[in-house]
Amino acid sequence: MQMRRAIGLFRKLREARAHRVGIERLVLPGPKDFREKIRNELSGHHVRVGDGSGKFAIVEVLETLTGPDPGARLRIDFRDLNLSLKGQEVVVFEKGEEDILFLHRPEWKKPTAKNADVFELLHGRRGRLLLPAEGSGIYLEAVRRLGSIARQDPSDQVEALRRLLGSENPFLREAALAEVGRLGALTVADLPALIHLISDQSAALREKSLQQVRVILRSASGDEGEDPRRALEAARERARNDSDEKVRAEAVRAMSAWSHREDVVPDLKAIASVDPSQLVRYEAQRVLFLWDGNPGAQPHTP
Repeated sequence: MQMRRAIGLFRKLREARAHRVGIERLVLPGPKDFREKIRNELSGHHVRVGDGSGKFAIVEVLETLTGPDPGARLRIDFRDLNLSLKGQEVVVFEKGEEDILFLHRPEWKKPTAKNADVFELLHGRRGRLLLPAEGSGIYLEAVRRLGSIARQDPSDQVEALRRLLGSENPFLREAALAEVGRLGALTVADLPALIHLISDQSAALREKSLQQVRVILRSASGDEGEDPRRALEAARERARNDSDEKVRAEAVRAMSAWSHREDVVPDLKAIASVDPSQLVRYEAQRVLFLWDGNPGAQPHTP
């Protein structure tokens, strides 16, 4: 959940950067306030809470991770977030805790010097990542790297994200896969990295990697070198042995994208009969049923 928030904010900044480049190069017309919002870059900071009991939360900036330096001591205006919870948790700043805060300045009608240190959370409560007492380094590294990539030209960002697929930081791997996959930028050349991710400790990352393998295999001929075959074998192994049923079901879907069906039908029949999960058995049976009724059909997967 924490890194999904960071990925979402990174995505908004990527989009803002893309629009900003368009304005600089094409001089597109538009309202002044819209252009100003486009120019605003993500401001992310590692902070320690000094006092959260007053009208504002008082925080000490330990490091500026991305964006301009806001100063050493800030006041965070957050109380309005608790006026309408709608099932969400109350936002509380505990003294001594460390957070990553994504901030923007309030739109004052008449800005004054005394309010220069007042900031709000970007996109409300989604602009705050609570850091664990131990192991916060991977979160901080992830925000630093994503912020750095987001400031690059859009044409350079995809390649920078692609390189992160092999990162030792799990949050960077997740962010890179989510973004490059969303952009449809993965190709057969990325299969070695995806094959590695298929064995990741995170079940969610294994599942998402298999989703991308399925997309690539569906567009490949199966005869484009060794990597498609290696990807198939990795999917076959996950379909048979993964401990997570969602991963096994996604592996079955990846196998169904292989162009030479005779290579996978025996495995799918076995999985359809013996897998302990109804979800996985159903997926294998569905593929076999579609193939039996229409040999040229590709199973539809949302």
